[in-house]
Amino acid sequence: SASMALKRSGVRVPSGPPYNYHQSEWYRGSPFRLWNERGFLRFKALAIMHTLRETMQPMLIDTPQGAIFAMQAGTADGPTIIALHGYSPRNGWHTWEPLMRPLAEAGWRVVSVDMPGWGQSPAWEPFSPTAAVLAIQDSLGVRQSVLMGKSWGGGVALTAALRHPERVSQLILTAPAFRGALSDLARLTQPVLLAWAKDDDTIPFTYAADLVDAIPKVQLIAYETGGHSAAPNNAADFAPRAIHWLEMNSRQ
Repeated sequence: SASMALKRSGVRVPSGPPYNYHQSEWYRGSPFRLWNERGFLRFKALAIMHTLRETMQPMLIDTPQGAIFAMQAGTADGPTIIALHGYSPRNGWHTWEPLMRPLAEAGWRVVSVDMPGWGQSPAWEPFSPTAAVLAIQDSLGVRQSVLMGKSWGGGVALTAALRHPERVSQLILTAPAFRGALSDLARLTQPVLLAWAKDDDTIPFTYAADLVDAIPKVQLIAYETGGHSAAPNNAADFAPRAIHWLEMNSRQ
């Protein structure tokens, strides 16, 4: 299978631009460099970079199995959201970047990770996604957290919530790729916020109805567009809804 091939290869697939972007291939080929060399928009480019650094901080999460790279937004004493990306090589911590600032400004600590074998996180052998989630929580000193997952990461979040319900308080998912039996989802005790786009050509929108029927506590937000990244691609609308949903469910 593709997952077994990835595990055996030990390859580190790229995610977003590395944090030391001014020394990276990404920066050398980016508009920032071109603007600076041509003398245009230099101030704007530097302001954007400064904002990025002010909003999100890089971190290495040390676990017994190995280090995990992440970007963190928000204060360390806020309730924690761990954000999990999809499976393809273009996914990584940056998958959830559009939602990190608004969630952090609402008081949440958002830790968006490169899972082992992706981006700047070395591969683990053996690799268990659920074990990685628990190791991240333990290393952050978090007994329980919200899990926010896209596609494969959404499936990982659901599996972790089913196997370790005491470690997961709420789930925010966009087009989750859940590989278990739908009947298993009836055992979920956590509230679930589900975002799906009608133009998703990876996991069709029709699958959302199956999940809504299977999950006891679920709210579906449907979008006309957004592809396979409905929540981050509609962040301006989704972020305030997610914040309200989190606040309401945190009080219960």
